[in-house]
Amino acid sequence: MSKDISTDRLVRAFIKMRNARAELTREYEAKDAEVKASMKMIEVELLGRAQESGVTGFTCKGVGTTYTSEDMHSSIKDDKAFFDFVRETGDLDFFERRITNKHLREYMAEHKGELPPGIHVFRELRMRVTTQRKPRTTTE
Repeated sequence: MSKDISTDRLVRAFIKMRNARAELTREYEAKDAEVKASMKMIEVELLGRAQESGVTGFTCKGVGTTYTSEDMHSSIKDDKAFFDFVRETGDLDFFERRITNKHLREYMAEHKGELPPGIHVFRELRMRVTTQRKPRTTTE
């Protein structure tokens, strides 16, 4: 990139592009939500037809095949009971292997920047751009 372009101009261009992306994202998400809603209505209709017919799916020659499947969703309803169970059994396979950066930062702050054993941290230096806010005017 040319050093002849002022920093102000680069920041303005960045903000303009970021705003354009945000608008495109809003437009996409709105249209995507409409399509998802229509697809959900069709899915519910097909599931109802399969249940009424006592089948688990349909084959439409030259078009496609449908089949039923079950998704399972879970959440913790009683933290104490669940964590007591995990402590008693030692079964840590209920958890995914990832670390929350929030807690890691808190730990590091309390331990003079030291990491817990077995942890690696990758840091990436980024340049963030914020939009200058115009002063608010109030009328009474």
